[in-house]
Amino acid sequence: MKCYVIDDEPMARRGLQEFIEQTPDLELIGEAGNPLEAMKELRVLKPDILFLDIQMPQMTGLEFVDQFRPQMPIICTTAYSEFAVESFDLDIVDYILKPLQYDRFLRAIDRVYKKMDDQRFEEPISKSEYIFVRAEGSLQKVTLKEVLYLKSIQNYVKIVSTNGNVIVHRTLKSFEDQLPVNTFLKVQKSYIVNLNRIDRFDGYLLYLEDKSVPVSRELIADVRNRLLKS
Repeated sequence: MKCYVIDDEPMARRGLQEFIEQTPDLELIGEAGNPLEAMKELRVLKPDILFLDIQMPQMTGLEFVDQFRPQMPIICTTAYSEFAVESFDLDIVDYILKPLQYDRFLRAIDRVYKKMDDQRFEEPISKSEYIFVRAEGSLQKVTLKEVLYLKSIQNYVKIVSTNGNVIVHRTLKSFEDQLPVNTFLKVQKSYIVNLNRIDRFDGYLLYLEDKSVPVSRELIADVRNRLLKS
């Protein structure tokens, strides 16, 4: 993802540059000492993430966000904790205090990824043949007709398909709300299955190729009815 840094302190800009360079999937495409200096470049370069200091001459970072509403995820970097509430009121993704630590920087990047994924799943995908999910630091294409089932594993979801497995940092609920309802069905609190890939239904087990998925007692009647209708 393309990153841009606005900070009036050269050492702070240098520190963020080093963090970005050592983080896979991140690229520094520009930097500036104040928001007014950066405005033209931001319109042209269109970064994916903006790192923004708060206390700067001419215009503070929060004034810049309030007036111009830049259309990209913003991470505030500052030595002053008292601006945290105001920054989140402006929909800032994260607010990290100087001196910056790499582990805290990575947590902020994770929040950006989650926000982007949430926005990606806001629109229904019922007419789509595929979705993109973030896994192993990149966006991966998942063809829906190849999916056998999805399994929740704590804070992750394992997508099992004929083309291999993908593990993503998402909730099963986010997939349940957005996957095509005529094709995908929740059959147990931890499983969503592709109805078109079911080969056999025996007792409380669904068989999809060489895999089996359990069905809960509460949902078994619904599963049976959906399969008979299909």
